[in-house]
Amino acid sequence: MCVDEKVEDLAFPCEDEVVYSADVGYKQELEKARLKIGDLKRQLSDQGSQGHVAHWYRNPLLLAIVGITGSGLVAYLVARWQVNQTREDAALDQRIDNRINNVVNPKFDSINENIAKLREDMAYLKAKVEDATTRKIVGFSKLPKADVQTNLADISKAINDARVRQIISPPEAVIELRNKLAQVQPRNPAFWMAFSNVISYQSLIAERMNIFPNAEKVRNSPCQFINIGPGVRLSAEDVHMHGCSQKLDGGSWKDSSFEDMIIIYNGGPVHLENVTFKNCLFNVSFPEAPPPPAQKIGQALLSAVGLVATFTISVG
Repeated sequence: MCVDEKVEDLAFPCEDEVVYSADVGYKQELEKARLKIGDLKRQLSDQGSQGHVAHWYRNPLLLAIVGITGSGLVAYLVARWQVNQTREDAALDQRIDNRINNVVNPKFDSINENIAKLREDMAYLKAKVEDATTRKIVGFSKLPKADVQTNLADISKAINDARVRQIISPPEAVIELRNKLAQVQPRNPAFWMAFSNVISYQSLIAERMNIFPNAEKVRNSPCQFINIGPGVRLSAEDVHMHGCSQKLDGGSWKDSSFEDMIIIYNGGPVHLENVTFKNCLFNVSFPEAPPPPAQKIGQALLSAVGLVATFTISVG
């Protein structure tokens, strides 16, 4: 019998009198967990009554509950494997399960609700950002021609943000903005940056709206036999390519055509003699002071009709 005067509950013998077994040990662990959970539940209730709300992952009481219940359940599972449960054991198991459900599950249900609400808020904010970006681009498209040049830096930034975030603006607004860029003079470094962003952005819109179908397939299908690497110059005549992607920099083509293609051009040296681009997307990145052939290609892209370019040109 326990003779420790500090022990009030005689249902549990003194520790030095107990011969540990799986049966006794796991029931002790679970009973301790049950008592601790009850105490923590009261503390949580007291916190709630004080109107204090904390993030679940910062709440030490909730974390303690998870830890205690976890250790109790581990002991429980080990014991279940080691010994057969009696009816009394099963009743104790049920009480612990009920306690865990009553204390922990409502907290995690609340967490799931908060996560769902957070996702709703993020979707709302994303829509607001997209709406603000598209409204800004529409606003730029309505500027008087004289004001377009003074706002080139802001136009370039707004278009680049839309490209990076893949925000789709009204196509008619982008086309109108491109048409006004075509009339800007003189063409300084800020102009060519805005030009590059607008031309590449309209290609993104054409792809996302399926105006240019199979864009991903075309992008991943470089034109065979005409792959231009660094320092390599290509000269080709009477070449007709279709449904692939091609870099222009460093190339020379005569009496040739590019149809339903994605064209990559960084404003470098190129020679085109009677070359037709039909239904092509252009991804461009012009330098601050592109050479005359590149500037002529830029003018053709600005003057093309619609989002998918078709024109015939001779430059270089």
